[in-house]
Amino acid sequence: MPHLEYFNRPSLLKDTFVLLIVNLFLLLLFINFDVLEWAYQFSRQHEAWELDEIIPLGVSLAISLVIFSYRRIVELGELTHTFERLSMRDPLTNLLNRRAGQVKLISYQQKAKANNNNYLLIQMDLDQFSKVNRLYGTNIGDEILIATARFLEQSLPETSLIIRWLDDKFLILLPYISEESFELPHKLCTRFDGQLLGRSYPVTCSIGISVWSVGEDLDDALYNVEEALIGAKQAGGNRVNSINTGKTA
Repeated sequence: MPHLEYFNRPSLLKDTFVLLIVNLFLLLLFINFDVLEWAYQFSRQHEAWELDEIIPLGVSLAISLVIFSYRRIVELGELTHTFERLSMRDPLTNLLNRRAGQVKLISYQQKAKANNNNYLLIQMDLDQFSKVNRLYGTNIGDEILIATARFLEQSLPETSLIIRWLDDKFLILLPYISEESFELPHKLCTRFDGQLLGRSYPVTCSIGISVWSVGEDLDDALYNVEEALIGAKQAGGNRVNSINTGKTA
């Protein structure tokens, strides 16, 4: 029930308390003046007006109002949930955008400290992507970015966090480090070469990898993986470079 996520609990408690006080006051007022007895006597004196039907009508209206209000709250919650999801997604690739990705990374950082885990960070950048845009146009460039996103989703474990970090850069977090984790970037780089949109639009990628160790600040981890990627680009691209992994690329 997504609408429950958007309740302002302090405000909800405050409003509930106020409503309870108001209704308690009205109850005491009704008891003191014997309102129901007075209403009954009044309706008996004016039976031709059918005033006794007002009470069940009032109950029916109250129930209808509760149902109506609840349905509107549910619809508003679902709409808010949809807008929130859209704000977290890159509109082109439907991957997490940078803002949402940073929130997720902070969450992973907190879990890492609590569980004493290390993560593997991977940053991938398309080689000479600006040249591709100039030669073939931005429409082809967009197709390549979409195809890259689908390629990563299909090639990475379901537990991976994939973020469109900036333009043609993608940031990947692997929450569980194993020997296969260090082999995965090399497989990605090899499979990516020439397989995206066929040979008509040859695209390669450079990949930087770094271990995000327990206690390491997020900014430091991002700096390390960025430096690893820069090293791969400076070495000519279409390769993997590692920093702080204890492995040779």
